[in-house]
Amino acid sequence: TAEFVGDSAPLWKGVAAAMGADKLQEAVSQDWSNLLWAAGSLNCSVSPESPLDVTPVVQAAVKAVKAGGFAQAAPQAWSNLMWAVAKLKCTLDPESPVDVSFLLTTVVAAVKAGGSFSNAVPQAWCNLLWSAAKLGCTAAPSSPVDVSSVIAAAVARVQVGGFPQPRPQGWSNLVWAVATMGCNTTPGSPSNVTQLIKAALAAVTSGEFTGALPEDWAGLFWGTATLGCSIKEDSPVDVKPLVQQLVATVEKGGMQAAAAEDWVTLLQSLVQMGCTADLLGAVPTRGSERVSYLVQRAKVSAAGVVGTLGVLGALGDIKAAVALLPHLTHTTKVEGPVLLADAIAGLTPTLAEQLQHAVSLLLPILEAGSPSHTQAQWLLNPIVPIVEVKAEEKVSSQAVPSQEVKVEEKVSDQAVPMLEEKVEEKVEEKQGELQDQAEGTNVEAQA
Repeated sequence: TAEFVGDSAPLWKGVAAAMGADKLQEAVSQDWSNLLWAAGSLNCSVSPESPLDVTPVVQAAVKAVKAGGFAQAAPQAWSNLMWAVAKLKCTLDPESPVDVSFLLTTVVAAVKAGGSFSNAVPQAWCNLLWSAAKLGCTAAPSSPVDVSSVIAAAVARVQVGGFPQPRPQGWSNLVWAVATMGCNTTPGSPSNVTQLIKAALAAVTSGEFTGALPEDWAGLFWGTATLGCSIKEDSPVDVKPLVQQLVATVEKGGMQAAAAEDWVTLLQSLVQMGCTADLLGAVPTRGSERVSYLVQRAKVSAAGVVGTLGVLGALGDIKAAVALLPHLTHTTKVEGPVLLADAIAGLTPTLAEQLQHAVSLLLPILEAGSPSHTQAQWLLNPIVPIVEVKAEEKVSSQAVPSQEVKVEEKVSDQAVPMLEEKVEEKVEEKQGELQDQAEGTNVEAQA
């Protein structure tokens, strides 16, 4: 359990001692699989500096495989073993003390041979592909270990109905893995995983994703978007039912505990799929509310807020984006608000609103401190492009009522000079401080 992690170091020292005394010579494949699965689940490490270092256990497992100890291993034993070494952040580097290339090469050969893998449960395939992706394998010929046969075998199993009801995390990991390894949805391609994606999305929309965690939704949508699926007519897979399922889940409170990065990933994927706010119901608003909550508790970086603002703007939900702005005062470093100001330019629909939000954000920052000249210029930079009137804007403005034009001119005439004046004041103050400090240093030197 999580409470036991801090006390597990003596256990692993005992395991290492038992291996040193050759007390594990009779261990079979299931024993090694269980042992490493436990190590991965307890967040052990393969770092010699860690009190939970299990490098000797990994090395012993590799040695057992090389000695033929996994010749009769069941698919689940292989699956758990590979999941564990990936979770432990082992490598496929021959120079590394935790190189597991031989393990992966051996399991690939076992898949090619068929045998017991023809009856492997869905979770075993999910774990195998997830571990291959985490270890750095790809669908390309340059992959450190050729796993194309494993990908092809998984797709073949799906086509014959061999993936009955894996857990939500399994579907998410599976889609994430094939996308990470550079598979595609191109007809005729050896890395075509269209049928696998269709099966995953069908499972989700039929209720098999009930109980999915926020990270499961984020991984599923990221993988689906990365593979080129969208709401467009020419999409290789129709994702509209998937989006509708997400909307229903969010509106029932299904993403209330999501981390900021999961929301950003999810929203970015929706943008990539071509979704807009009118298709997403309460999704953008819930994302804004959750990120706002986490910002107030210092559980999200300025970059995370920037990412959220950017995708909310891209989705066209200005209301949800603007609702996030009052919480920017919780970012304490100048760099955070500067990045946020850069994001504002694309959020609001009119020049007047853009300037109002930018000025209301940046003036308090200038009041709170004395940014250097360079930092002050960064603060101004997002405003300058907004004030500049482009040729096409001049043409379009002829069709805009004169009253609206006057409002925009009034904001641009008053707000920006006010901001520039504040910047100049702060720069002058900073220069005066630096000059006083320099004079004081010279007096000390003369004395």
